[in-house]
Amino acid sequence: MNKKEKSEVASPEKKSKRIKSLHSRPHILSIVPVNVDCFQLEEHEKAENCYEKFLETCDKMQDYFQNMCNAKRGKENEAVATQFKSHVCMLTMRLKKLNRIDKHHWKKSRDAVNEV
Repeated sequence: MNKKEKSEVASPEKKSKRIKSLHSRPHILSIVPVNVDCFQLEEHEKAENCYEKFLETCDKMQDYFQNMCNAKRGKENEAVATQFKSHVCMLTMRLKKLNRIDKHHWKKSRDAVNEV
């Protein structure tokens, strides 16, 4: 086997390292602590309007990030920046909740099709 051929074949160790590194990135919830009890999600949310709520939440997050960046420029606005960080954390939790609802709805639909 040539050197070129050896380099083209990836070992299983390298593949597993690549996969682990993709999943080990920190996300915003690990950066900013947030009190989960302060943000109650509605239990009656339906899967039909998840996509609209997802887009709406993404727009809100974009606004909060912009406001947070503007507040960070001035040192006297540290409290405001902290408040925006907590809002972003809560919106991130909402996105995760909507994603779970959507996945559950998709699995139920898939199972119903498989049963027929």
